Amino acid sequence: GGYLLAGYSGWYGPASPDPDDVPYRYWLLNTTAAGVLQSQQVLSGNKDNVVAGLVQQGTALWVAGSSASDVGGDRTAANRGSSDFWVVKYDATTLAVTADAEHESGLALFPNPVSTGKLTIVLAGIKTQPAAQVQLINKLGQVLKKESLIFSVASTEYELSISDLPPGVYTLLLQASSGTLSKQFVKE
Repeated sequence: GGYLLAGYSGWYGPASPDPDDVPYRYWLLNTTAAGVLQSQQVLSGNKDNVVAGLVQQGTALWVAGSSASDVGGDRTAANRGSSDFWVVKYDATTLAVTADAEHESGLALFPNPVSTGKLTIVLAGIKTQPAAQVQLINKLGQVLKKESLIFSVASTEYELSISDLPPGVYTLLLQASSGTLSKQFVKE
């Protein structure tokens, strides 16, 4: 499966000359199991931003954190800044998957997003793969389904039932004798 990483990091450069006042930015990275970056998001204000937690709920990803700013708090009183807590909701289209070209990966999934209970797997341009193992993995890295597939010379397509999966973003991992391919899909 892939990985969803969240964190924060400080930045110091020409626009931030005071090493005691380094702003922190929070970020989300979505990678494949091999560590290849698929998408990224950065959210920041003018001061420190810290990720405190992540929760996946269907196709939504909730991110909770805190931030500090130069101006905040009660606007009716003299105030020099404040800390705030925030929650940001990403959906499957916000934290989008940047898909490889189908011919590069050799693996295609359709329809994507899928609203029916059937997902079609196509091995594009691969003619010598009679058998493969498929795993469906959620964003938490949990394997939800395993299945053995048999492809014929006449057809490199296989229809996989996903009616038992709740809505969400999933990674399909296909392992064959020549290697491993992965692709993400969204079930609505």
